[in-house]
Amino acid sequence: MRVVICGGPKTGKTTLSQTLSQVSAGACTVCHADDYIDLGWSQASLAVSGLFDLPGAWVVEGVSCARALRKWLKSHPTGAPCDRVILLMDVKDHDNYTAKHSSMAAGVHTVFAEIEGELQSRGVEIVRQ
Repeated sequence: MRVVICGGPKTGKTTLSQTLSQVSAGACTVCHADDYIDLGWSQASLAVSGLFDLPGAWVVEGVSCARALRKWLKSHPTGAPCDRVILLMDVKDHDNYTAKHSSMAAGVHTVFAEIEGELQSRGVEIVRQ
């Protein structure tokens, strides 16, 4: 299964990706969008969008995943970037949550709202948690 985990900062994306990879008994590659952060905002999401073309079972997680999905959809007129998108809604670490985190989360949800219908029309399962 190919899974993308989207959500704002501190919603548990990395923790969930680790859990999913353990459930699949190591047969699943986990990719973290934060590994591309040094490329800059736009280039990072472009690089992450390229991960959706990887063969096999994988999990891609990160704040930039919604933008990466949008870029993938624009560059691929047909097909699905993944089998399932998990959108994490709840902040897990309120003590270290800042206004910048809140702004980033709002951006994730804005972009996701733009692409949700297209994802569903291409057969992608959407799970909100």
